[in-house]
Amino acid sequence: EGTHKSATISEAAMNIAGNEASGIISLAQNELGKIRLDGTIAFSNIDASQQLAWIVPASETNSPIAAAREIDIDLRASFDAIKLGIVELAKVAAAISMKADTWVFDIGYSEALGGTIISKIGERVEDEKRQAFLELTARDLDATALSALTGNELLRVAGKTDIDANLRTNKLESGLLFEGLNGQFDTRITAGAFGGFDLAKLLKKPGNSEQQPRANNTIAQGATRFDEFYIGTFLNKGVASISQSAIKSGDVEIRLIGDINFINNGIALRAQQVTAEGPQQERLFIGGTIFNPLISLQDGPTKRPTANTTADEPDRSSANHSN
Repeated sequence: EGTHKSATISEAAMNIAGNEASGIISLAQNELGKIRLDGTIAFSNIDASQQLAWIVPASETNSPIAAAREIDIDLRASFDAIKLGIVELAKVAAAISMKADTWVFDIGYSEALGGTIISKIGERVEDEKRQAFLELTARDLDATALSALTGNELLRVAGKTDIDANLRTNKLESGLLFEGLNGQFDTRITAGAFGGFDLAKLLKKPGNSEQQPRANNTIAQGATRFDEFYIGTFLNKGVASISQSAIKSGDVEIRLIGDINFINNGIALRAQQVTAEGPQQERLFIGGTIFNPLISLQDGPTKRPTANTTADEPDRSSANHSN
C-alpha cells in the first residue's frame, strides 16, 4: 500500500548483500525529496564481515555507507546469527540508523563466547572531524574462547570475563585505526588463570642477588591463578596505559603498571606483589614485545615504564631487558 510520497510493504522478502531477509518496510519522501526508510526486518544466519570492512573507508564518497547517506534509515533488525570478522553473535536484536553525517549499528542484545554482548558502533562528526566510535558492554564471556581469537599462544586465559569499552578514532584510513585510537577499556576476569607463567613465582627473589634477569623460557613454566583480575586502561593514539590493576588470589595481590603499544607491539610493564605486610621490594619488569616478552627482576622503586619506544630500542632508563 502507499501514496505518491510513501509506500509500505507488509510482507517484504529481501536480499541484502546476498543475505535473505523478511519483514515490514516503509519508504517515504519528505518535502525536500529526501528518502526515508524504516521498518522491521529479520535475518537468519549471515556473514557481515565484508560489510564490517565498509566502516574503515566510510568517509570516502565511493563507499557503500557514504552512498547510503543519501537516505535516512531507521530499521529494527534481528539475526539468528551474524558473523562480524572473527566474532560470531547469536540471538541478536539491533537497530540500524543513518542520518546526514551519522550512522549507528546498535546491538541491544546478543550472545557470544558463552556470555552476552551489548554494543554500539558507528560514525559521527565532532568538532568538524569525522570520528568512528565503539561502545561495548560484555558480561560472562569465556576467557579461553576470547583469548583464542587473538591467535597468540602466549595469551592463554581462563575464567569469566566482563569488558567495558568506550573507544573512538579520527584515523579512518585502512591500517591507521590504532594510531588514532583513544578511550577507556576495562576488563575484569574472575576465578581464572593465565597459562604459561606464574607471576607470584617470578616475583620471588633468587638467592641474594639484587637483580636477576630471567630467561624467556621462564615464562612457559606454571600458571598465574587468581580469584579476580582487574585491569583498567586508557588508550591514547594506540598506546594503552594501565591506570588501575589488581590480580588477587587469597590475601595476595599483584599490581601492574605500564604501557602496551599496539602500534609497534612493544610492552613495558612492572608487576609488584602486595601482601598483608605491604608492598614487596622486588618488582618484575616485562619488556620486549607482545609476541616476545622479556623479563627481569629488580629491587626497589623505579619510574613508571613506558612502551612508547620501539621494541628494538627499549626504554633502558626504566628496565633491563633479558637476552
